[in-house]
Amino acid sequence: MQTSATPTPSAHKHTPRRRPHAMELPTPITFAANASWTCTTCGVPHRFTNTSFARPLGRLKCPLCSAVANFNLPLTNTNLAILDGNQYSVSVPPGSRDKPLTVFGWVCCSCGRSHQRIPHAIERPATPPPRFRDRILKAYHKTIHGGDFEYDSVTSIHDYGSSLPERKGFRVAFDRPCSCEHATCELCYRFKVVGEGEWIAATGAVGVFPSNRT
Repeated sequence: MQTSATPTPSAHKHTPRRRPHAMELPTPITFAANASWTCTTCGVPHRFTNTSFARPLGRLKCPLCSAVANFNLPLTNTNLAILDGNQYSVSVPPGSRDKPLTVFGWVCCSCGRSHQRIPHAIERPATPPPRFRDRILKAYHKTIHGGDFEYDSVTSIHDYGSSLPERKGFRVAFDRPCSCEHATCELCYRFKVVGEGEWIAATGAVGVFPSNRT
């Protein structure tokens, strides 16, 4: 009696590719070869190591004295800019991209882990109030003629019957706790790396954070 051979899987069978975890992807921040942060307790500088998309600065805990970085973080040769609020808006140049290049992040003052916060799109209002339109026009002309501009309330910016081109608006908040369960507080180091041509503005009360008390 003949028996059928067990079919062998094809060598060319397609295997779904696993999506990389955020800890496996590279950090979105470009560091200079001599970039470093300095421990405020023992004064020793350290390189940014074990960085990733999820941990853009790695873990800022001194390997010598175990002190953790906080808002008073000495930096050398980086393009990080400190933030003092917990809610921000960002708009991108018209027609250039569908998401911001600006990187937002924070370092937990309890364990030293760094975190990236991803901006989410803001839905464009149907009709802007006159005061809002005038403020945007002023910002547009100031940008054209040079100079930096930060506005206090950002939504999607669009041409409402004028020559002002459309800018997509996004919002980001430091509202998620660290894996150690510590929520962002006034002692945590919050930072941004601004993308070219993007406008950044604080939209929440500066220096106001949720309590970590239980």
